[in-house]
Amino acid sequence: TLSGGLGLVAWAAALGIEAGLSLPQVAELARAAAREVKFFGGLPNLEPLGRSGRVPWVAGWLSGRLRLGMVISVGGGHIRPVAPGWGARQLLGKVAALARETISRMGKPLVLIPHAAAAGVAEALAGRVAEAAPGPDAEIYIVDASPALGVHAGLGAFGVALLDRDRIEQEIRRLEGET
Repeated sequence: TLSGGLGLVAWAAALGIEAGLSLPQVAELARAAAREVKFFGGLPNLEPLGRSGRVPWVAGWLSGRLRLGMVISVGGGHIRPVAPGWGARQLLGKVAALARETISRMGKPLVLIPHAAAAGVAEALAGRVAEAAPGPDAEIYIVDASPALGVHAGLGAFGVALLDRDRIEQEIRRLEGET
């Protein structure tokens, strides 16, 4: 699901190229976008992470037995646990609340919702995010995550990557003023 955040960074770079920025300016814009992207994910089961050694084996095993998942945030090169959640419904509610809070501070949200065999959860998340989106300028896309996500994070994993198009457009105008 992190690929959703990387996709938003690539999208911002493409906007910079389209605006005629130089290569160093496009790189600067991409770095700015990477700092701005917010990402939250729902992992319904930590067993795959336990098998791969990303969390202690026993934590993964217990998570699977108790149906205890985890909401995570990603930023600044770090993955952080945010809150546990019992089952997909509770994880969905917590991720949606984080996304809605983030969107409330955006002018033109661009939202990617990647999922690993969790289309229903992704559609429900998109609906909740759309309710919080300010005005008609929000763009929300649901995308299938790579098969590697299903292996590493587990089937049913989902996330939301958010970037404010207003901030990117402001940065492009600033960079255009430098030339």
